[in-house]
Amino acid sequence: MMKIDQLPRTALHQGIKLTRLPLTTFEAVARRGQDNETWGPAVLFERAEVAVKERVGSLVRDDRLRTEAILQRAKLQRLAEAAAKEQAAAAAARQADEELHRREEAVETRRQRAEEDADRRKAELERRKAEARADVEERVDAREEAVEKITQTQERAVDKQETAAERRRLAAEAAVLGEKERAAAAKGEVVALDEAVKRTKQARRA
Repeated sequence: MMKIDQLPRTALHQGIKLTRLPLTTFEAVARRGQDNETWGPAVLFERAEVAVKERVGSLVRDDRLRTEAILQRAKLQRLAEAAAKEQAAAAAARQADEELHRREEAVETRRQRAEEDADRRKAELERRKAEARADVEERVDAREEAVEKITQTQERAVDKQETAAERRRLAAEAAVLGEKERAAAAKGEVVALDEAVKRTKQARRA
């Protein structure tokens, strides 16, 4: 048989249970399998329940209700601390993820810049090589052109020397022929004189 001092406590428990029935039904249907201790509406209801138990326990001087209220308040405090720690941990994890993302972006940016710098250095090296090859080719062409000009000049000089030598040779031959012609003419004159002398001698004899 229920004691008289248990009536307020029992009535309070029944009233709380009935008051919480919609919330309990929603948890059973919509939040099945989920943790309802830290669910916002459930926490708010339990805080109100603690306040009611403390008030009624003080009014009827029910130490058991007051003890229940103290234990529930301690549980709510632990849940709040755990939730705060969880939120802090989640915030720290988000911050760590953001920091990691920033570092990854910075690394990617440095990598891209390094690749761009490498491409620019490679392009500059290729440009310098091309300029060096063009300069060497230009110098080779200029040297070949200079050698060709020198060769042509030497050939022209040789041709001029050969022409002058030929002219001197022809002049010498002409001089020799002239001497021969003059010698022949002189010889002819001597023969003619001899003939004249012979004819003169013969005429005298006759």
